[in-house]
Amino acid sequence: DSNNFRSFYYIGIVYSVIGENAKALEVFDKSLEINQYQSHVYYRKALAWYALADYSNAMNCLNKAQKLGLKNEDCQRLQENLVKKLDMGM
Repeated sequence: DSNNFRSFYYIGIVYSVIGENAKALEVFDKSLEINQYQSHVYYRKALAWYALADYSNAMNCLNKAQKLGLKNEDCQRLQENLVKKLDMGM
């Protein structure tokens, strides 16, 4: 269903799991075009950007996820890793 944002979200997860992070990002963006208030999609985008070593975009997506209310141990762990990668801990 091309109007079901959840369908795109789950397709994006599958792409992420098989290591196709660029494709996952495209599909996550389609999901967000339909519903921009999905904290978990932004978190998954952050993971995909992290896997692609684009730490700045990963941090931006993680910040969006957290602003939408997603705050858990996984977010905290990713944020800590990103801070190390971006050398922002100093």
